[in-house]
Amino acid sequence: MLLLILRPPDLHAIHFVINSSERIQREHGPLKLGMALPDFLQAVKSKEAAVEIGQFEEEKRFHADPALFAPAASDVLADFFKGQLFRIEINYRPVDKGSSAVDELKAQITARYGPPRINSLPGADLFFWDDGKTRLILERDELEEGIGYSTTYLDNDLFHQASHERVRKETDGKSSYGRK
Repeated sequence: MLLLILRPPDLHAIHFVINSSERIQREHGPLKLGMALPDFLQAVKSKEAAVEIGQFEEEKRFHADPALFAPAASDVLADFFKGQLFRIEINYRPVDKGSSAVDELKAQITARYGPPRINSLPGADLFFWDDGKTRLILERDELEEGIGYSTTYLDNDLFHQASHERVRKETDGKSSYGRK
């Protein structure tokens, strides 16, 4: 008996590994994925954010000074899990609907890392690149008066460790998630 399980492509879009010889950049301004929290606090002017719903139990989030990043950056979030930087999110100032800024950024990233996986939702497009160690996500959001966009860089191992621990705790050890 042959059993086939079909899944729509968007269900595994975040796990697609690109075929590029170039690794995804892990350093952005003074930040480097995997850096220790004390090193971050010494190197970057920042403010710790209030805990939000959905954060991992041992996660800390900081707003970093956007002046240290891309000229159009309006906010930079640095997320730490167990004292290590696992996520950098660079939010850019919204642009007019006719602006080519997002398309130009997507073209630059695609030229460097190859074509992305795409997940389109109502009002938002997500473009994913993943080299097995680092995941890059370009998000484009339709706003009432323009387009919002951001780039997010994830350390895959730290992200999966945090996700695994969250699922284990939320299910009292009866379920797991991905890598251990």
